[in-house]
Amino acid sequence: MMELNSLSDIVDLQVLQDMQDAFSDITRLAIIIVDYQGKPITNYSNFTPHCQYMRNSERCRELCFESDAVAGTKASRKSAPYIFTCYSGLVDMAIPIVFQDRMLGSILAGQVRVKNHIYKENVLESKDEVRDILDLVERKRLFRETPILTKEEVEKASKMIHVFCNYIVEIAVSKSAQRQLTEKNQELKKEMDEKLEMEKILREAEVKILKAQVNPHFFFNILNNIKNLSMIENAPRTTEMVFTFTDMLRYTMGVSKKFVTIGDEIDYARSYLQIQKMRFGENLTYDLEVDESLLGIPCPYLIIQPLVANSIDHGIFHERSAGHIRVRLYKEDDLAVIEVEDDGVGMDQEMIDHVFSSQLGKLDSENGMGIGLMNIHRRLQYAYGESFGLKFASEKDAFTRVRIEIPENRSLNDYDFIS
Repeated sequence: MMELNSLSDIVDLQVLQDMQDAFSDITRLAIIIVDYQGKPITNYSNFTPHCQYMRNSERCRELCFESDAVAGTKASRKSAPYIFTCYSGLVDMAIPIVFQDRMLGSILAGQVRVKNHIYKENVLESKDEVRDILDLVERKRLFRETPILTKEEVEKASKMIHVFCNYIVEIAVSKSAQRQLTEKNQELKKEMDEKLEMEKILREAEVKILKAQVNPHFFFNILNNIKNLSMIENAPRTTEMVFTFTDMLRYTMGVSKKFVTIGDEIDYARSYLQIQKMRFGENLTYDLEVDESLLGIPCPYLIIQPLVANSIDHGIFHERSAGHIRVRLYKEDDLAVIEVEDDGVGMDQEMIDHVFSSQLGKLDSENGMGIGLMNIHRRLQYAYGESFGLKFASEKDAFTRVRIEIPENRSLNDYDFIS
């Protein structure tokens, strides 16, 4: 339910003013709309010279506001117009404006004398404090010049204004319901758009994984032959590379779920680094700092190795001839934090912003980065919420560090719906 603080939250004040002026012309009553404290939120229509004179006194003005507030409260309790005689002797009325069981204000009308009838006085304890003003000749003259209505005219006017008040509330209810419906539709549309986008990303990832699974037995047979040949030829480094690459292929071809464990991802990244080490030799160094108590925590599939690949291809060997990669897994509050850092060329803020641009998926695909940074970012947000995802820290010609946060208190059962 929408929260309302004032009438202006539900009805345009200029609309209120125009409607108020029209009713005042019809009824010959002075009319104003006040908030729940009795303070005006519209300008008076047909304000009488008598009341203008009275409100030139600060104390009288305070009494008028107090009288209006008391009248508005009594009308609210009655849920009907409250007609009374104010402390200066004129007849006024208050009609409550209530929305969702909350009093937002009142319509106050009157500043008239009533012929052959006396309404109960709205007595205020501080009335005697302004007795000197009430006794002034000028005040009495202005009092005698105020309009005179019959009891029937006053009560018909109060009923008419009550209808006006109910109309204001109906506008408020309609506007509130429409706003809530619009907001709910916008939320549903956003959720559907996000779901469709994530499904698209996941489909693309699945296609790429399926492509890697084409005829796996053929690949394994070839690798097995290469391994046997390297052992016969006494080439231990070649044998080690084939073993490591075979493990990587089994991981990418054997995973059928969207979620694995952090330990699986660390092992896969370690295998990748071992192969790259064989490729670049002493030009590439790396270390892994791992809190083993966090290895069993579930996480989205293939989120660490693409970061390592990006560090090697774009952070170190894009412009330099050597560099260091550090992969860390540590606990921070209730999170498992994964960091991949390189001491390569770094990025400025413009490049970091570009990482999250719509062009990233296309660019990283062309450069052979597999699923890509944007894909990882979106999948993390889809799994854990918008506050998650990839977080970059970098300094030009110094370092780049990518951080992933994984909630620790989750189990694989939590992700059955996207397995």
